[in-house]
Amino acid sequence: MNVQTHLETLSVAIGARPVGSEANRAAEQYIARVFENAGRVAERQSFACFDWKLGATELCVNGDALEARANPYTLPCNVTAPMIFVSTRRELERAAMENKIVVLHGELAREAYFPKNFKFVTIEEQQHILARLERGRPAAIIAISPQEKNPAPIFQDGDFEIPSVTVASDVGAQLLQQHDARVALRIDATRSAARGANVIATSKTDARKKIILCAHFDTKPDTPGALDNAAGVAALLASAQTLDTKHFPFAVEWIAFNGEDYYSAAGQVLYLEKCGNEFENILLAINMDGIGWNASRNSIAFFNCASEFENAVMARAGDIARVEPWYQGDHSLFAMQGLPCVAFSSQGAEVVIDTVIHTAHDTLAIVDAQRVAQVVEMTAMILRLHEDADVNNLNPARVDSVRV
Repeated sequence: MNVQTHLETLSVAIGARPVGSEANRAAEQYIARVFENAGRVAERQSFACFDWKLGATELCVNGDALEARANPYTLPCNVTAPMIFVSTRRELERAAMENKIVVLHGELAREAYFPKNFKFVTIEEQQHILARLERGRPAAIIAISPQEKNPAPIFQDGDFEIPSVTVASDVGAQLLQQHDARVALRIDATRSAARGANVIATSKTDARKKIILCAHFDTKPDTPGALDNAAGVAALLASAQTLDTKHFPFAVEWIAFNGEDYYSAAGQVLYLEKCGNEFENILLAINMDGIGWNASRNSIAFFNCASEFENAVMARAGDIARVEPWYQGDHSLFAMQGLPCVAFSSQGAEVVIDTVIHTAHDTLAIVDAQRVAQVVEMTAMILRLHEDADVNNLNPARVDSVRV
């Protein structure tokens, strides 16, 4: 099993691989090559995207430099302007923002905004706020995060046409004391047209029904993405290399999704467009995202699954922890259609999303290759369950409603 080789290639030799980048294309080519060398039938689903590159970000108030983080996919800017402070919807509606730098704080900056054209989640309140900001035509936005350290970006949206940065709460406190100051903000960023692709491999079979194994291979900018998600892709590739599928009464489809960490989820949207009419043939989808963290145990969550199937899996799960269903991953494509899904991750990984995952700290040093291999073995076991059992009784292909 070549788990360690895949981990090193993706997170060290290739490194950060955001959608649209040369590194992302290198990862795509590597994955396709592994699939083909394993004797699988591979194809690529190509989509348009852009490659976002960031240079320097500078924020100065009265000549003093303050630390700011450019929000991913932001437009560039180089402006000096007065600030206007808004913390509530009422203040926002009444604010005269044109050619000013809007400082969002309080309830307007307490959580991240979903991209305004995101296909899978729409929050009406956020849509109103984004639309009002764009109508106001400010020169730029400074969002004050409630976090004191490593503030998560408030915006990650390539369709949002206002340059923006996020600052930590302590920097925000300084800004809030400078109401009459003029602020200089420079963001050196570029967007250029590019292409990305999902890479899909199938077992050689004429079976109509299929089980899907999936993992995303893209990353946020500037992170090696070892845990998120070289580990999941390593398990996906090792499965394609080692799984004996010749006796299965169903096909196996391995999907390396591209775009889970891209603002518009372009790869997932494309897959739905091209393959959504085949969903009735899916017996089960298994996603691997954030597995193998060396500070925890692997975890498993079930969606729309029969209790008999869940019990059969957990009886063979060893030290893998069962956790509550979570929807921040590629399995949501299938779970939201009422299909049975299994999601593998690491227990407790959600608490380090903005301090380790999605940062430069997500390196190979925090991934245990043996724990990644454990997920490879578990997925093989789950497929064998479907080989040996009456699948229709064990795990119905579709349920009437999604359990959330």
